[in-house]
Amino acid sequence: MEERSFKKGFDIALFDSKTEELWITEVKSGNKQKSQATASSAIVGLINTAKDDLNRRLNDHNVTLWYNAINAATLSMNSGTHQKDALIKLLQDSADNVADESNSSDMFNVVLSGMLFHPMHERMEALKVGQKHKKIVEEKLFQKVYVIAIQKETFEKVYNFLESEADIEEQIKQ
Repeated sequence: MEERSFKKGFDIALFDSKTEELWITEVKSGNKQKSQATASSAIVGLINTAKDDLNRRLNDHNVTLWYNAINAATLSMNSGTHQKDALIKLLQDSADNVADESNSSDMFNVVLSGMLFHPMHERMEALKVGQKHKKIVEEKLFQKVYVIAIQKETFEKVYNFLESEADIEEQIKQ
């Protein structure tokens, strides 16, 4: 059972400054379970868990989730920017809809992310992730949907690359 503390809420609230759209992100991570035959079935399971969790919470009438998101945006974004003001307005409008019980998951854009901790000798298949994305879109639970699937060693390679690029930038500055 998840605790309902100050820090609980949505994993990430993203704001697209070009379209002024709010994107709610849910990240689920885990290992391949014995009942899962392949890495692909494991990542699809994580994405399903993210989908089900967000669908439940976006249809729930728990205004605290939205107040937590407003507070996080208030604390983490630079003051006086159009982006911050627009994001907080979108979050406040969502909180108002929840309070009026007029919220629905199909009003929201979502990013569903799965992080699979599993050796790369068995890779998840992009085709399976794409098929899962298509099914989620067809369910029409959400307004728009992005799916991100990462296998741990892939993440580590990207992280190591970015870290090496930052080191190069630092050396250039010196």
